[in-house]
Amino acid sequence: MDKVKTLTLFLIFWVTLTNAQNIVYQTVKDIKYYDDSISNTNAYIKERCTLDIYYPKNK
Repeated sequence: MDKVKTLTLFLIFWVTLTNAQNIVYQTVKDIKYYDDSISNTNAYIKERCTLDIYYPKNK
C-alpha cells in the first residue's frame, strides 16, 4: 500500500512539472520612456532610455 501512495504522489508531481513547462514567452523590445520629440534631441536618451519586457504570452 505504501508503494501505491508513493507512486501516486510521484505521478502527480511529474504531471505538474511537465504541465508547468508549456508557458510561451514573448519579448517586446525598445519601448521608449520619452516621446520622439524628446528622445531625438538627446543621443543618450535615444540610446539608453528604452525598456524591454519579457512576459508569458499564453497566461
